Amino acid sequence: MAKAWEELENKCFEHVKTSFGHAAVIEAYGKADSTKADIRVAAPSGDFFVEVKAKSSQCCQFVLFPDDETGSFEFSDRNKVPLTPSCQKIIDHMNQNYDKYSRVGKKPIPINVESSVFYGLVDEFYSAKNVKCFMTEGEEIMIFPAAKFPEYFEIAGFYRRKNSGSSEPNEAKNHAEIIQGLADYGIEGDVVYQSVSGKIRCLLHTDAKLDGQRMMCDEYTYQFKDNPHSQKVTKQKQHVFEVRRLSNTSNPNVICQLTLKKHQQDKDDLAAFEALLK
Repeated sequence: MAKAWEELENKCFEHVKTSFGHAAVIEAYGKADSTKADIRVAAPSGDFFVEVKAKSSQCCQFVLFPDDETGSFEFSDRNKVPLTPSCQKIIDHMNQNYDKYSRVGKKPIPINVESSVFYGLVDEFYSAKNVKCFMTEGEEIMIFPAAKFPEYFEIAGFYRRKNSGSSEPNEAKNHAEIIQGLADYGIEGDVVYQSVSGKIRCLLHTDAKLDGQRMMCDEYTYQFKDNPHSQKVTKQKQHVFEVRRLSNTSNPNVICQLTLKKHQQDKDDLAAFEALLK
């Protein structure tokens, strides 16, 4: 069964393809990959993208790590988005209120900056992806230019950590990323997959002290654990750690929460989209 966001994306894609497929090539593009826009439009005047947002949804996520030694927040170099001016404004505010935000847990902490900063963040994130328009569903399917985003959505920002546990990496799907991550982090060692306590475990044999440390890669973050499973394995080097694959939401994130406030299509906004197809 498709998830609600998939159903909405499919509905919006079919709507724009049926209504405007005669004027441009309409392609379902991003799908489950949140780093890509949802719909690609190849128009005579050039390609652009359309992003689909549900009436209650999130966007513009980036990872910030609290550093108690410096009393400030570190923008992760593994973020898939650039450190934009609006990102920096948020970080500056959080640094000035470090004690308030640094003990982040599952309960979201509201980030008290002007809404214009979050709208600026939306503009910076999506203009970098060449998103010219957004689509959503109120009383009907609506499409509007990116510049009109503040008219359609309320926005608020939060800092939160959603701990969703960890799992064993899949050798076929995750091995290449783990090896690349070790190279990127300068960690030397041997990765082996071995049955321990009834499950195939990913184990790193290394001379480096890594217990508890995390390795943030393109798709997942991994954590090195000296635990009962790793302790059952004969060491090939000074240490052996189980490599655990963490949920993508385990890192402390800044994220924007959207709430739809306009529920009917503005004819001028629809005309603005049509103009992009010429």
